[in-house]
Amino acid sequence: MKVGDTVRAAIALPGMPAGATGTVQEIGRLFVVVVFADGHQRHYARQQLLPVPSPRQGADGRGHEGAPSFGIVGVQPPRGSHCCLLSSGQSAMVRGAASFAAAGLREGETVMCAVPGKWRAALLSALGLMGIHAAGETNRGQLILTNPSRLYLPRSQFSAERQLEKTMGALAGAARANPKGARAFAFVGTRPALPGWWEYEQEITPLFAESGVTALCVYQSTRCGTEPWRRAAELHPYVVREGQLTQGGMATA
Repeated sequence: MKVGDTVRAAIALPGMPAGATGTVQEIGRLFVVVVFADGHQRHYARQQLLPVPSPRQGADGRGHEGAPSFGIVGVQPPRGSHCCLLSSGQSAMVRGAASFAAAGLREGETVMCAVPGKWRAALLSALGLMGIHAAGETNRGQLILTNPSRLYLPRSQFSAERQLEKTMGALAGAARANPKGARAFAFVGTRPALPGWWEYEQEITPLFAESGVTALCVYQSTRCGTEPWRRAAELHPYVVREGQLTQGGMATA
């Protein structure tokens, strides 16, 4: 990050919504000074900011200038991005998650997949069609398959603070062990109804940025435009929808 860079607020702060963009004016020891389009100047900690990507990726969906490939056409997110996939159908949901995983495996990253048993066969089949030998990647330790119930706390124990600790504990080791990076996706299921879920989704964004783990939260609904979808699109800096990767937050409000 340097003076003149365009950045966006990773989380909502008093007087400034998540996703608002501005220009770095000064970089201090503790804070980064950002001037926003409305002329307001605010001080941020580095982990509260995300770089604004270049306008688009190439037509093949691959990133440029060291950014990770998502296997999906759209904007270019930096490593450590927090994204969500919004899908109203099983095939689109599995295809999007598989594209994200396959792109990471091709780049040599460690990929953790928290996928329920009923979707696992479809995911492995989709990876196979993309040229990924899932069994081989699993044996090498590059592909880690687990159930969402092992990543997420049960309802009786769930709180935003506890879940933040559990998620980052599960992913931090993979990020440290592989110099090429790590990414993870998880099918969230009915968890958006949990008290504290949206607080968790908001607060984990700067933690992903700090750790360098690129994450994709997979949301499914039988009906487009539901309240959980709206909240997810607002709180994730990047959104995958209909095969396109776009900016979230203010860009989708």
